[in-house]
Amino acid sequence: MPTLTTKHLILRLPHKDDFDLFAALWGDADMLKDLPFEPQTRAESWPRFLRLAGSWALLEYGTWFVFDKAGGFVGLVGFMNALRGHGPDFDDHPELNCVLSPAHMGKGYATEACLAALAWMDQQSFGSHTVCLIASEHTASIRVAEKCGYKVLRNVKSAKELAVLMTRNCPV
Repeated sequence: MPTLTTKHLILRLPHKDDFDLFAALWGDADMLKDLPFEPQTRAESWPRFLRLAGSWALLEYGTWFVFDKAGGFVGLVGFMNALRGHGPDFDDHPELNCVLSPAHMGKGYATEACLAALAWMDQQSFGSHTVCLIASEHTASIRVAEKCGYKVLRNVKSAKELAVLMTRNCPV
């Protein structure tokens, strides 16, 4: 499975030893402030971590752990299939996800990591497009998605918030 390298970042598959990083990220209220989740305990984070790792085995795509070139943990980026119930034009396609630790937000890392993940996905045969779901008020994430070529599909009520569904065609 692939390790991706960009100008500033290294994206690699999850390892069991990454769980503490993962649990700390999902327990961070600052990171979760724009997501419809409450901070997670270690016990609550474990099933989420297993799903993240298992996606690679079952779907042949998934989420990478993102590190800066100095080895600092930046966050997560990749693809999932969350089966959110938003219809086949959304649910039947790989969904881009990206979460960064607050210390690494605003540095361009989200765009850099997403573009690397999308470049990899574009070389695969998982379908003609990818999708993403972003809280309507999270304008920074919407800008990142637009920089990556995503366009609005429609607005929805998702979990506790209004969200925008976006889609991106994979270049042929």
